[in-house]
Amino acid sequence: MGAIYQDGEAWRARILIGYDPATGKAVYKKMRAQSHDDAVKALKTLQATHRTHTLAAPSGLTLTQYTEEWLETRIKPSRAPKTYQQYKWVLTQHVTPTLGKKHVDAVTRRDIQNLVAALAKQPVKDRTKPKAKSKKQPETEPLETPPIEQPEKPKVLLGRRTVALAVTVLHSVFENAIRDGKAHQNPATYINLPTSFKKPAQSLTTLQVVELNKN
Repeated sequence: MGAIYQDGEAWRARILIGYDPATGKAVYKKMRAQSHDDAVKALKTLQATHRTHTLAAPSGLTLTQYTEEWLETRIKPSRAPKTYQQYKWVLTQHVTPTLGKKHVDAVTRRDIQNLVAALAKQPVKDRTKPKAKSKKQPETEPLETPPIEQPEKPKVLLGRRTVALAVTVLHSVFENAIRDGKAHQNPATYINLPTSFKKPAQSLTTLQVVELNKN
């Protein structure tokens, strides 16, 4: 967003680049011009510079550092404990392992779009405990039988709601970062979520194929 206005006999172009962390007031970048046409050109220059990330001063904070601060100072005191735990979980498990080392002001929309694509293919960790082996020894030696081929357990992928939650939380993080003067735009805006999460194809084992052929 930007604006052009007359200032005495001259013209000015300005764009919003963030908010003062101390006062919360809007911070603008301005350029002076001699005519309306020059002001239009100046505005385009400001907007182009804004898009290439050269207007906002580097904050020095990584995304991990900023999200930790955001969770403790903004979310924990004002939201339900369950919400705080949910936000913390989705950030630490699915966001900061990939984007956490990047500076807050250096995260781009492409970074987040790539994260979404990766999360859509990420399998859920299997938390089922393996069955304990029986310590009983057979009284007689068992007959030698061919091993039964067990079907491979299909991978369960992250659900759409989890991926959408990650984007929603990131959007809130960057809205807050803009107000703190740590970022000049929200890269979590207009992120495309996969339309569907396909289940992986399951193949039959040799034993299952034999049984099918008998019928």
